[in-house]
Amino acid sequence: MHRLPLKLKMRGKMILLAVSGIVLTAVVLCSVFYSVMHAVYKEKINQITKEAISQTANYLNNELTHVLQIAHSGLVGYDVSEMVRRYGSDLDNPIIYGKIQEMLTQFKIQNTLIASAHLVYHGQKISNLNCRLGYDVDSVVQKAVSHPMIYWSETPVSDDSGQDTLLPLVLKIPTPSSQGATEYNSDCVLVIDLSLSEIIKTLRQAEGGIYGEIFLLNQNGKPFVPQPEHKGSHPQTQQAQVNINGWTLQSIQQESVLLSEFYDAQNRIVLCSLLLIAVFSIIAAFFSETITKPLHRLTKLTEKLQVQDYSQTITVKGCDEAAQLAQALNCLQQRLAEYQTIVEQDKRIIREEEAEKRSMEMRLLQSQINPHFLYNTMDAMYWYSVDRRSEKVSEMILNLSAFFRLSLSKGSELVSTEHEARHVETYLKIQKTVFADKFSYAVNLDPAVREWKVMKILLQPLVENSILHGFADIEHGGEIEVNVCARGDWLVMQVLDNGCGFDESEPQKGFALSNIRKRLLHRYGQNASFSIRRTRMGMTKAEIKILKEELE
Repeated sequence: MHRLPLKLKMRGKMILLAVSGIVLTAVVLCSVFYSVMHAVYKEKINQITKEAISQTANYLNNELTHVLQIAHSGLVGYDVSEMVRRYGSDLDNPIIYGKIQEMLTQFKIQNTLIASAHLVYHGQKISNLNCRLGYDVDSVVQKAVSHPMIYWSETPVSDDSGQDTLLPLVLKIPTPSSQGATEYNSDCVLVIDLSLSEIIKTLRQAEGGIYGEIFLLNQNGKPFVPQPEHKGSHPQTQQAQVNINGWTLQSIQQESVLLSEFYDAQNRIVLCSLLLIAVFSIIAAFFSETITKPLHRLTKLTEKLQVQDYSQTITVKGCDEAAQLAQALNCLQQRLAEYQTIVEQDKRIIREEEAEKRSMEMRLLQSQINPHFLYNTMDAMYWYSVDRRSEKVSEMILNLSAFFRLSLSKGSELVSTEHEARHVETYLKIQKTVFADKFSYAVNLDPAVREWKVMKILLQPLVENSILHGFADIEHGGEIEVNVCARGDWLVMQVLDNGCGFDESEPQKGFALSNIRKRLLHRYGQNASFSIRRTRMGMTKAEIKILKEELE
């Protein structure tokens, strides 16, 4: 995957870069938007829900307060305490019964939360008109015994008709005691049945503002109506207390419902982002075409220039950098075409002059060798003839003839290593005849390299240097060893002698050494080397190394 950009053309890379930038920007912006707006929206919804459920709790608290106010007003207005004191044992009296029933009926009329009302005195029960007591009110009254004045039922009760579920409210009516004081006891109570369905109806009206459901909990935190099981995401809950009786309103909101509008907005943003990505991708493709097309033409021209084809020019419309570069390349193409003609002419002239120069140098260097050696040999032959040693003169003439024959090598500048070894050996025979017992020699040729072609007359100058300079101060005991062999990828040609040596702190000068260095440099360049040094055994070693691949 990481190699894909390398395989794309310039246009593909630009489109990929533009689309990647747009997509990355959209993803980052959407991620930031989601993170920030999700938290803000959720906090805002929670705040709205908290305010809505608090308002609902306050509304229910006011309604329940209104119920108590209605009950208090009725008890005071109808002077129920005095009525009970006077006619407590005769509540069935039609007049008394009618007044109490009228009062209870007014309770139901004045507030929709009141389903029914009952007066209970020493087992006697009076209910509002058109109402029949459908549950065991005595058990409810019994629970109110431990409460001072008011008891709010902790569990709902159902009447016999099954039409509604009731939440009894028990108010103890003040009655005079035997000592004449006023007391509150469960012998005389007002029971107001609150309609649970009406309360839930009130709560349902507030659910639209909280995006969830509201449940009513008793003083112990248990719901009056069983709550359904909520599956899926964790529900969000908010609570508010009804101050008058300790009830609690609890809202339960599913996060998917709570944030439904946010998710809708998010989907619209994603859709718009995808649309923008598509639009910008088309725009990027169009503009990349205007950039890459001139670059493609420029690339074609540079390919022509690379193979030295100066016959074509290009035209790029506009005044941008690509057009300026095209004009510059056209000018460069024209100048290169002119320069190519000039360079070809100069190269031909240089090659001809260089070939002539090297030929002259080689002929000059070889001509410098032959007179020098010929002078030394003729001088020796003269003195042998003076001493009437004709056999030595004959031997020297034969060796000299062989030496010159090998030197000429039929006009070829390259000879085999075997030829070069025979040439230096012939030279050593001549010098051995001249200098008698002054030195001894040995020539060693590796059979594996005998056919390798090298420049001629490389070893003879080194041997001559050993005889004339190395043995200049000795009369006998000199040794010369010539070795020609292969070492790795190199041909090694060595001349070792036990002469007086040289000062290694000074550069090795002299005609023979300078001659060899020049010839090697002209022929082989950096693929050949020449060195001369002292060995650990006190020998002077002159060594020529030539890379095998240079040998013909």
